[in-house]
Amino acid sequence: MDAKQEISMAAIRSNHDGFGNETDKLEAKKRLGLRLKRARLDMNLKQEELADLMGISQAVVSNIENGLTTIDVPNLPLWATALNKPIMYFYEDESADWQQRAMDILRMFPENQIEFVLHMLKSMALSMHNLKG
Repeated sequence: MDAKQEISMAAIRSNHDGFGNETDKLEAKKRLGLRLKRARLDMNLKQEELADLMGISQAVVSNIENGLTTIDVPNLPLWATALNKPIMYFYEDESADWQQRAMDILRMFPENQIEFVLHMLKSMALSMHNLKG
């Protein structure tokens, strides 16, 4: 079996291994699927295009993105490479994800403007808080 067939088989296999809560596993599959979809969209790829890159069917990509199937850990490097993401991208904590995105945005500004941007964000947050309450 070549690497492309292994990816396909791994993507089709369920994540049931007899350990852990099935609800947790379903949630993990959904999170992984959402991250895969986000990475695909970041690359401006359609499901069909990603499937072609991976040598699998569009249905497999769809099933993974919808949390119906998952990717085995040994195959993550292939997916990460295809999507130009580090392997940990697929498993990072969601709360860390928004923090990382915020840091990435801040890094777009010249260093001498960071304090100004942070001040504006704080002002916006306070204004929004005052509107709510």
